[in-house]
Amino acid sequence: MTTTAGLSVDIAVRRGGFTLELQFALAPGATVAVLGPNGAGKSTLVDALAGLVPLARGEVVLADRTLERPAARVRLSPQERGLGVMFQGYCLFGHMNARDNVAYGLRARGVARARARAEAQAWLERLGVGEVGDLEPAALSGGQAQRVALARAMITRPALLLLDEPLAALDVSARAQARRLLAGWLAEAGAICVIVSHDVRDAVALADELLVIEGGRLTARGTAAELRARPPTEYVAAVLAEA
Repeated sequence: MTTTAGLSVDIAVRRGGFTLELQFALAPGATVAVLGPNGAGKSTLVDALAGLVPLARGEVVLADRTLERPAARVRLSPQERGLGVMFQGYCLFGHMNARDNVAYGLRARGVARARARAEAQAWLERLGVGEVGDLEPAALSGGQAQRVALARAMITRPALLLLDEPLAALDVSARAQARRLLAGWLAEAGAICVIVSHDVRDAVALADELLVIEGGRLTARGTAAELRARPPTEYVAAVLAEA
């Protein structure tokens, strides 16, 4: 499986008795949402792309750069992959203020502290939370923490963004506005983006296309309209009825 500029995924990942086997390719700038029931393998996909769990076989290629290929003994570390990752629950560093959380990726790449912190502050202001730079994560609201985590993922201008349940920590009243804002930020970033979500409304609002995983396998791919018109599984029919 090859690609010229986008993302190519052809993988098998084993975790205990569970095996995730997926094959798909994404064009540059594509935003896809990954849906599936609990235990389907959605977060395992994010962990595999990020380099947090090893592949049993296959390969991940991003912009003609092989991130992992066990057969050739190629496996870049998470830091070497240069991806932007926003974990479920945001996973901000509790001992750092918001500005230093955002600056972390630049500092890890050797950027001087003053420059990294200045860029981090600029990103916080860009996402509308410039006032929280000196606050630690425990003092942030859910919406503020979401924007800090997104700024941390985007500050290095990665070719691939991985967002695991990016809106899950927000209450219902805040989610509609957050969807609109996040969609705008992702369009501006121009990166390939893979979003994992349990909420089909988030997925439809944010993504160009949906990928559905059931039991560790890709069972559907297409736009919401395409899959609603011809749902290939009962799960797809049921979940899109909620959109």
